[in-house]
Amino acid sequence: MEYTHPAAANSPSTDHPSPQGQVRRLSSESATSADQYLIRVLYILLQTPPVSESTSRPSLLCSECTRSCGRVQELKRHMLSAHLPCCLHCPHSPCSWRGHRKEEFRVHLRVHPGSDPEVDPCPIYETKMILDWIKDGTPIETAAGYALGLVSERARELGFVEEWANLWG
Repeated sequence: MEYTHPAAANSPSTDHPSPQGQVRRLSSESATSADQYLIRVLYILLQTPPVSESTSRPSLLCSECTRSCGRVQELKRHMLSAHLPCCLHCPHSPCSWRGHRKEEFRVHLRVHPGSDPEVDPCPIYETKMILDWIKDGTPIETAAGYALGLVSERARELGFVEEWANLWG
């Protein structure tokens, strides 16, 4: 609905939207100063885009499942946790824990009383390389297949072939 500011109106009476969305007729003679104030506020509100429109960023979509992510970091985290095998493992031998995020590892460390809380999980494969391939157009299935091969190789190196039989984690 188009709205004309009372000061811009050339005629003595102008149509104005009411708060319920109906148009009511106000004449400059009958409008009180309170009505004029409300009309100015409504005009400003109608001309100002909502905050979500003016500050929103374009969404990033996952090419595999079309999940919408607001930031590149969020999209990478989603791709790692939803479409690629676990990329981290516990450095405490013979623990076969695997996960996607350092925060998960911090929680896991509770099963190793007395361990250094500053220790980091060990990488199973290079996630940046895999994510760069996907960004450059390699299908996720192909990148995931390669990552699964790296997980299998790492399982053999660590002696976790049986424990890591499910290569996805």
